[in-house]
Order: sequence, then structure tokens, then C-alpha cells
Amino acid sequence: MKCPECKDRFALTWLRYAKAPLGRISCPSCGARLVLKHRWFYWPAMLLGCALVCTAFLALGDRLTGSIVVTVLGATLGGLSLVLPADKYLEAHFSVLAPVSKAKATALADEAAPVPAGAAVLETETEQD
Repeated sequence: MKCPECKDRFALTWLRYAKAPLGRISCPSCGARLVLKHRWFYWPAMLLGCALVCTAFLALGDRLTGSIVVTVLGATLGGLSLVLPADKYLEAHFSVLAPVSKAKATALADEAAPVPAGAAVLETETEQD
């Protein structure tokens, strides 16, 4: 992966991947907040992969156990064990890093900023006679 701010190359490690479930990471060298933008084929590839893996694990679990609870649990755990590495690979090799827009970051910071204790609250009153 290449930071668009400082042009430094860094790897998407499992720790960075786990800390960024929504695709927002920081550059290890300059600290810039970055967001992963997926290419057009990411979601179709992930949906197809999930469908194929879960279908295979559901069929295998049903054939081996016959219990719906064990089958669904096995399909979920088996699916995650195959889909998470595939997702990490797709994000590391095919995602585009973009800086978080400064306007969006500023707006979010303004919304989250607490109101000082002594600040006057402006109230708008509209009275019509």
C-alpha cells in the first residue's frame, strides 16, 4: 500500500487489518488518516466468494452431522476462516488509499466537540401575532 500524502509504502498487516474494520487506517510514517476505497469488483467478488464457501460448508455440515445448529455454526466459522484472508488480500492488493477529506473530518470534529460549561445557548424564538 502507498500513502498518498508522504508516498511511503507499507504493508497491510493483520494488526492494521483488525484495527480498521471500516477501512480507516493511519499511515505508519506520517500519521495521515486514510480510507480504503474499493474497486468495482470488490463487492461482487466478496459476495460470490461468501456464497460459494458458505454453500460448500453448509452441504458438508449437513451431510456429516444432520444437525442444523452444528451445520450453521460450522458454515459460519469455516466461511470466516476462508473469507477473512481473501478480504485482507483484496484490500491489500486492489484497494486505493485516499486521505480522509479535511472538510468531513472538521465537520465530524465540530459535531463531537462538547459545549463549554459557561457558554450561552442561543435559542431562536419565533412568535407570530
